Amino acid sequence: MLLWLGTHAGLVRYDGYSFKLYENEPFSENVISHNQVQTLFLDGDTLWIGTYGGLNRLDLRTNRIKSYVNDIKKPDSIRDNLVISIARDAQGRLWVGTGQGLDRMDETRGTFIHYGTDSKGGGIPQDRIRDLHLDKNGRFWVATSNNGLYLYQYATDTFLSIPFKKNDPQALPSPHVMSISEDPQGTLWFATWYGGISVLEDPDTFRFKTIRVQDERLYFVNAQDPTLVYAGTWGGGLFIYSKKDGEVVNMKTADGTGSVPNDVVYSCLIDIHHILWIGTNGGGLARSEPTEKRYRVYVSNPKNLQSLSPGKVTSIREDRQGNLWVGVYGSGLNMLDRTTGLFKRYRHETNSRDSLPNDIVNALYEDSRGVLWIGTNEGLARYNPSSDTFTTYLPDPANPDSISDRVIYAIKEAPGYRLWIGTYSKGLDLFDIEKGTFTHFPSNTEDERFPQDNLVYALEYDRFGNLWVGYNNGLDRYEQGRFIRYRYDTNNNLGISSNTIRHIFRDSQGTLWLGTVGGGLSRYSPEKDQFIHLTKKDGIPHNTVRSIIEDTEGNLWIGTATGIGYIDKKGFAFRGFYLFNELKDREFHTGAWKTRDGRIFFGGQNSLYEIDPRHAVKERIPPRLVVSDISINGKSLWDDFAFPTPPYITSLTLPYDKNNLSFTFAANDLQEPNRNLYSIKLEGFDKDWSVPSTNHVAIYTNVPGGSYILKVRVANSEGAWNDEALSFPIKVSSPPWLSIWAFLFYGFVILTIGYTIALTRSRKVLQEANRRLDALSMTDPLTGISNRRHFDEPLPRIVAEARLDRVPLTIPEPNQDPSILVEKADKALYKAKEEGRNCYRSFN
Repeated sequence: MLLWLGTHAGLVRYDGYSFKLYENEPFSENVISHNQVQTLFLDGDTLWIGTYGGLNRLDLRTNRIKSYVNDIKKPDSIRDNLVISIARDAQGRLWVGTGQGLDRMDETRGTFIHYGTDSKGGGIPQDRIRDLHLDKNGRFWVATSNNGLYLYQYATDTFLSIPFKKNDPQALPSPHVMSISEDPQGTLWFATWYGGISVLEDPDTFRFKTIRVQDERLYFVNAQDPTLVYAGTWGGGLFIYSKKDGEVVNMKTADGTGSVPNDVVYSCLIDIHHILWIGTNGGGLARSEPTEKRYRVYVSNPKNLQSLSPGKVTSIREDRQGNLWVGVYGSGLNMLDRTTGLFKRYRHETNSRDSLPNDIVNALYEDSRGVLWIGTNEGLARYNPSSDTFTTYLPDPANPDSISDRVIYAIKEAPGYRLWIGTYSKGLDLFDIEKGTFTHFPSNTEDERFPQDNLVYALEYDRFGNLWVGYNNGLDRYEQGRFIRYRYDTNNNLGISSNTIRHIFRDSQGTLWLGTVGGGLSRYSPEKDQFIHLTKKDGIPHNTVRSIIEDTEGNLWIGTATGIGYIDKKGFAFRGFYLFNELKDREFHTGAWKTRDGRIFFGGQNSLYEIDPRHAVKERIPPRLVVSDISINGKSLWDDFAFPTPPYITSLTLPYDKNNLSFTFAANDLQEPNRNLYSIKLEGFDKDWSVPSTNHVAIYTNVPGGSYILKVRVANSEGAWNDEALSFPIKVSSPPWLSIWAFLFYGFVILTIGYTIALTRSRKVLQEANRRLDALSMTDPLTGISNRRHFDEPLPRIVAEARLDRVPLTIPEPNQDPSILVEKADKALYKAKEEGRNCYRSFN
């Protein structure tokens, strides 16, 4: 989602991460005509911009701007450069309200038809047109600064004036109509200057109802919300009217609450995630998320002794009477009357044995008989409702049946109306309530009849009747008189994920869940005696989980060191996860409880949160994703008119030398954009999806030629993932030297070279064969004696040359020594014998 803002310094585009400014530049093209933006009208793929210097048309697909300004030489130009309102009527025609009257635009010609008062009385005065609105029934309304409200008559192309009477409670109360808004039910609301907020109850008779507010310099009204109406004033802040009970709430800066950054409130918008965006004069942009349905917070107020006591909330419990008991570390015990929202405080009194024994409350538990038990740093206390007092159980060295430790961290009822007591330094005690005696189970790692650690944080029974004990240093299952031990092992990912177990919870299906310090959330599988883990890498806010509770739909809620999480178990577990980022507290402690009416309570620092799971979950919408920017070789496509603007590009086809790519993504959820998570994969380039992170930019350099698909998944700040990944096809052409034609050419060249080399070698072999043949013709192969050809062939030439030159010719007589001839003959015969023997051996 891109948020467009009209400011005194130009038009601003906001994607959740950065602001892009469109401003006027003298003597420049493709700029807005004036920097002071008065109104915006989103018209499909076009954004119309009304400024103090004319009308502007921004094509969102191409990022091109065309301006329409008043030209006194052209009577059909816009009548005034102050453009205050823009809208289309039921016939699709564009109307423009200016500082000097109303115009209708001929978009084909780029000209304007001016409307004004005529003698027939069917016109509209040349007044400042504050607002234009087309309602769901096709009626077109015009609000003016000084002449009231008008309704367009399509048949006659005229305007019907709606009467206003200041003292008539059923009439429009003021002629100064500043703004029009329509609620989801189709009812029209009007902001009138010094007249209040008016609602049109009967459009046929024009009967109005007016809501008066403290400051009636009303500038705008917004009725987008089904139950609330927002009205901004010129100096009186923002008013919120509840249609349900008629209550009016004022948000102001002047009262010191800091509700809005400035008391001049120009405008507001509610986006699809119910975030209220507020535009002010001098205070900039503000954001507020309506939370009355999502949760309620009770805070500690030093000036109010009936508010929550100060400190971190450690334990919460609802009794049978519907009272909510809250333990606060260092500030005692509180009882909340949910009807009045007031707290009753119980503190330790030094001189009273019947008071709470200590102000550090660690645990609360109501037994099967309705008795409330309190674990403190100075013993176990029992609340006596009839006398509003406490009975305390403390260690007594003279009594071996007394409680073993002063500091109590956990309480759980055992069969036979007994209580298991988890202590800080003495292990477990089993308290027989009726007898008033305690049986001790101190730590002994060598004996399975005793627990493995003395610091006990959590106690819970499984569906088989076994007691589970969570320690500071391990986990035990107490079964048939034996403590079966579980210890964290780095080599066993199906064991417990941490030795520190802060909470054990059994859900409505009998499944056990462990909240750990540093190991996240674990689910126990009794069939395999194994644990399945959910950690921060799976999306939970933090790996320290201190509290677990189940809502009426069977979903789990967890309080962690950095927020509250919701886990939807229906679509196998851990699929949907939500984190309330608007909460004042980030750190939540061991206190959590579900009341009989389905509300869930979590304890924070100096605060107690009441959450309605029905509204808190259903209102969360997985985000959609857009490509907010693309850069090719370092140049943004917003500045390259050869391409559509990034949100409208569905694919890219690029030449080989434009292969350095950067993609910027934005989710349409602007609750807390810096906490949105992205996972990215370029198919054909990346092997795996990237680890989810807040990085919303993907950079790829020197991308080889080929076809790719860029895929992106996104989760909002509460961990709600959009299952449908964005798919963006990309094709990068290969360089010419790597094209198929280049490779065909390379093949032809290689074949030609190979053929040439082969031909050359063949010729050399033939020449060598001819040379050898010629040599054989000159020499006897058997004797090695050169034959007469050496003599007979050159002799005629030699004789001819001698005769020609008249020189004497001498021819030596061949050697006829018989001994030499015999010797050569012997050698020839011997060679023949050897050759024959070799041939015989080969054949044999």
